[in-house]
Amino acid sequence: MRKYYRLTYILKCFFLLFLLSFFSQLFANANEEGSGIIKGKITTTDKKPAVLVNVVLKGTKRNALTDDNGNFIFRNIVPGNYELEISLLGYETITQNVIIEANKTAICNQHDYR
Repeated sequence: MRKYYRLTYILKCFFLLFLLSFFSQLFANANEEGSGIIKGKITTTDKKPAVLVNVVLKGTKRNALTDDNGNFIFRNIVPGNYELEISLLGYETITQNVIIEANKTAICNQHDYR
């Protein structure tokens, strides 16, 4: 009798895990549909990657830091016109306009960052 309850408990747990994974995928795909991506690379005047540069998507609460190769990315951006603000202590702050279209990737590279 005890094995029966243990088996039903395990089956219920597997069923709940299945439902959770199914619905999380369903909602994740719904959020991404129709949105855009912004990605880019920032390099310095000597053509080296600009590391840990702060990139702000103005008008939203989104920001990103560049990685060791100077790359950054924003995902799931609602289509529209935006302004990127690129800043690092000791360097000039740069703003760049970007247009996001549904299901497309906007490339915003900044070379010769000073």
